[in-house]
Amino acid sequence: MSNKLNNKQISTEISDCYLKEKQQQQDKKSFKKSNNVKMPSKLNNEITNEISNCYLKEKQQQKDQDSIKLNSKTSNEITNCYLKEKQQQKDQDSIRLNNKTSNEITNCYLIEKQKKKNEEFNEKKNGMKKSNEIMNCYLKEKRKTKKSIRSLPKDLPPLQSITPLRSWGFLQCRALGSNGEPLCCGVSGRYTQPGTHCILWQVDENDPSQLWQQSKDGHLLSILAGNYVMDFNNDGTNIVIANGWNNYLTQVWTYNSNTGQIVNSNYPNTCLGIKGAFNDPITPSNGTELVIDQPTDNNNLCFQWDLVPSYPLNTILTDPPQPFPTFPGDQNTAFIEISQYLAQVDDIRSQYTNLSVSLPFFQSQMSNMSYPSYLSHAEFDAVRDQLSTEFDYAQEIINLISNYEEFHTQLFADNSARLNQLASLCQLEIGSDSNAMGSVIQVLSGMMYTILEALPGAGPILGNVIQTAINIGVAAYDGYSSIKPDPFQVALSNLWDTLSTNFEALSSNISNMETLLLQDWGKMVTTHGLIQTLSGPNSLAWQSSTTGDLLLAAVPGYENSLLQILMPSKYQIYRYDLANNGNVGLPDDIPTSCQWNDPNNSNLTYFIADNLTTTVYPDDSLMSLIWGNGVSKQDFFLSANGWNFCMSLLNDNCSAGTPTISNNTSMAMNFKIEFSPSQIYNYDVPTHSSNFTTEFDNTAIENSYYQVTVSDIAYKWVASISVRVDIHVMRGADVSVLSSSCADGYYLGTPNCLQGSFAHSFTGAINIPIYEAS
Repeated sequence: MSNKLNNKQISTEISDCYLKEKQQQQDKKSFKKSNNVKMPSKLNNEITNEISNCYLKEKQQQKDQDSIKLNSKTSNEITNCYLKEKQQQKDQDSIRLNNKTSNEITNCYLIEKQKKKNEEFNEKKNGMKKSNEIMNCYLKEKRKTKKSIRSLPKDLPPLQSITPLRSWGFLQCRALGSNGEPLCCGVSGRYTQPGTHCILWQVDENDPSQLWQQSKDGHLLSILAGNYVMDFNNDGTNIVIANGWNNYLTQVWTYNSNTGQIVNSNYPNTCLGIKGAFNDPITPSNGTELVIDQPTDNNNLCFQWDLVPSYPLNTILTDPPQPFPTFPGDQNTAFIEISQYLAQVDDIRSQYTNLSVSLPFFQSQMSNMSYPSYLSHAEFDAVRDQLSTEFDYAQEIINLISNYEEFHTQLFADNSARLNQLASLCQLEIGSDSNAMGSVIQVLSGMMYTILEALPGAGPILGNVIQTAINIGVAAYDGYSSIKPDPFQVALSNLWDTLSTNFEALSSNISNMETLLLQDWGKMVTTHGLIQTLSGPNSLAWQSSTTGDLLLAAVPGYENSLLQILMPSKYQIYRYDLANNGNVGLPDDIPTSCQWNDPNNSNLTYFIADNLTTTVYPDDSLMSLIWGNGVSKQDFFLSANGWNFCMSLLNDNCSAGTPTISNNTSMAMNFKIEFSPSQIYNYDVPTHSSNFTTEFDNTAIENSYYQVTVSDIAYKWVASISVRVDIHVMRGADVSVLSSSCADGYYLGTPNCLQGSFAHSFTGAINIPIYEAS
């Protein structure tokens, strides 16, 4: 602003000076002309000097003005240069930022792309896509909505008794280790060699040798192998496993729940215990051997055992009813007043089964109530303290069942999504009319022993809850939801309806159990004690933080159980015997994941392929899922522990129809196949295992028949099946069932009949599954 003002002043002064000089020149000329008088030199010099000075002054001012203009121009140029450099720097920074951002975006994209590739790889490896976060969020919100409007059933009939189904569990010694750790009965080294000692060992994850099941005739069966039971060796003391079932009472045991002793039926004064502890208890450790002996004191913990899970709710729910404490006189008036204040009802206990109310809120409101004038403080506090205790106990039970509900919802209530995914992996159309066969009890049982193996600590707590609900459902008590124990055969399009109906019945019975516990003071007190018991066979201390672990452990078992239903609809097992193949070769393109070589016989190879041809195999993603879920190849290819495949023989005698008996029970069996009076063959069928014949009717040249008779190890009849084999020219044998019958206590599943193939040189086949009734 000052520069502009100075420039203007200078310009004005120069202009004035010029005009003044101009006027002086005119005056001078006028003076000369008009007067014609010569000016004095002195005056002339003075005028000249003034003009010169004025010129010089004006010249200097012009120079100054030019300098100012130059400086201003220079300053502008510097400013412009600075601004230009600044802009260039800013542009460079922007480019760098853009490059950095671009790199970050690129890196992020590459990372995300790699993540996606990893996810796709894992999905392919696992065999299915599991969008857990979205699904779990949806299911949790759905569960919250359901819970907010749900009210538990009332006026249920009392349960007189609950018959437990046979299930897998631990034999846990009541004598603890030196650090207070529980020890269980297991098989030394997990060896399946007959005569291997049974020992104590701390509870281990994924140790099948620690899981046992008692058969209906008293045998103690190890899950380690289908035909292994508890016995004792020739010295008459050491406990071992034996692979030969017999009717001798040495293999029969009785568990006394009152004393905790496992008594041998052949020597009723002896029981299972710790070696060297029959006089006085000792502190056991890993590897301590087990014997049968007669303790000098029946209170000796070294000879006492717990079955884990112990299913304490079976007893609690059938205990005689015990009403809530009553209040006399004015205390009852206070009870009604509290009830009215909290919920506008006369009996606040009626709200324990109303899940839309908040008991913690009731408790908070009750603590703020003023003392009434008609009752002493002590008497009012007695009422309030009793109700406060009841609120606490009731809320613990509600939390316990809520934890189960979350587990149940996230595992089962997916609207068939998991089933559809598995069916797709099996290359099955879930909406088709193809038949699926199985058992809901097998599904639940397979899931439970998988959980027990994976989580021996938290698994029994889940078992203590869910198994009682299953027992109630199978018994089909009046007023309770029924779970169908018998095997089913349904079209694939109806499979989910069949499963979900039973899953809903299971959930319904859990709610029924909750009602019974919340409406009875005795049941509430006992259950509270078990919820507060953090460990042990009777524990119900289900922490919400363990629900996720239980789900992770349950999913593989649940998936395996569903695949046991789905896969036989599409695939069967083929057996190739190098020593007896009838000039038939083994296909050379069998994927590694689809075959298994018998480690005990190098001539035998088993592989899985399509029911109609030996050249179509399950997708690798399906087989990866199965092996990743921990399925034993021996169990899978020999149809054990819930797998019920047909077994076809690769042989040029394709006119044969070979039967497989799948024994899904806790009883060892035998089956006899009679082609003719001169052709009779017998085969043992261990528990939870299968066996098949490799013999043919050598006399058959046209349609033939044979009879299969199944009996238990006591030679009691179990089932009979009449089979027809239709022989076609240039085609394989067509196998069908003419008639079948089954003894009480067993279910005969629908036989799966498959035709053989002349073109691919394999026999016809039939699988006959047998299940145990409650």
